[in-house]
Amino acid sequence: MWEETSGFHDLNERIAPGSGWKLEAATGINNRGEIVGWGDYKGKEDEGFLLVPQP
Repeated sequence: MWEETSGFHDLNERIAPGSGWKLEAATGINNRGEIVGWGDYKGKEDEGFLLVPQP
């Protein structure tokens, strides 16, 4: 993720700790800021994810 004021951020730093996710690739973003991609989830490799921004 990129912010004008602070530059690039690792999406793994923006999800809840202990969620079981290790995000590996973001492959798309829409005009609502929702991000899709794939990563590892609780030991399963290459699971899809959808991140929805919180207000």
